[in-house]
Amino acid sequence: MILVCSAWEEETKYLDLCQDKFKIIQLGIGYLQAALNLQRFILKDEEGENGIVWQTSILGGGYSPPIEKIYFIGTAGLISEADINWDMPVFSVNKVSLSLPLSLRKQAYVPKTYPEFILKLSNDLNVADCFSSLEITSSSELSRDIERLVFVGNGEDGENVEIQVPLPPHDGAVYQPLLENMELYGVAQVAEEFNIPCSAILGVTNRTDASAHKDWISNHERVSKLLCECFSELMQG
Repeated sequence: MILVCSAWEEETKYLDLCQDKFKIIQLGIGYLQAALNLQRFILKDEEGENGIVWQTSILGGGYSPPIEKIYFIGTAGLISEADINWDMPVFSVNKVSLSLPLSLRKQAYVPKTYPEFILKLSNDLNVADCFSSLEITSSSELSRDIERLVFVGNGEDGENVEIQVPLPPHDGAVYQPLLENMELYGVAQVAEEFNIPCSAILGVTNRTDASAHKDWISNHERVSKLLCECFSELMQG
């Protein structure tokens, strides 16, 4: 079985997939809710409609999932200042990290480094990196800060560890846009915990600026439909 996840039903309602092979679930809003509900789904012990018994064990080490792969599909905001093709704003995510805006501005720190997760790319799609946060960025100034310099922890001397984010042009490096999605970090972390391959395909609805929410409302239906069509074609191919 291939598990297809999204935050809510509106982002999967246009999918055209074989029900015998794919299971579609909604995880809720935010990476904490997404992680909790995905883990609940994986660990529940029941017999599915296709007769597969999901054998799970939290402590016994006998976990043998029938889940071959997890796909997360959803919408995202564009952190990057650089432009994208807004007629086809669909990306396969290379890696997802946790965004910590207060640490970014040296107004807070965390006691350990949070991992980033490398995802399996889908062919024939443009590639982007992604940050997750419990909040939605709606500031061009903060977006520029996130793109240029992201703090993900503190060093032995208590100072924040700085990770430079390549910007175009950057010594000939291939530029990858930075996206923001609230759920993906939680999905990737649970998939890693259960050793299930995970990919993510995101459709960009807006820039992460002052008009983020208004633009998301205006573009969500169109981008969700485009995202579902693109994903369905990939799965059929």
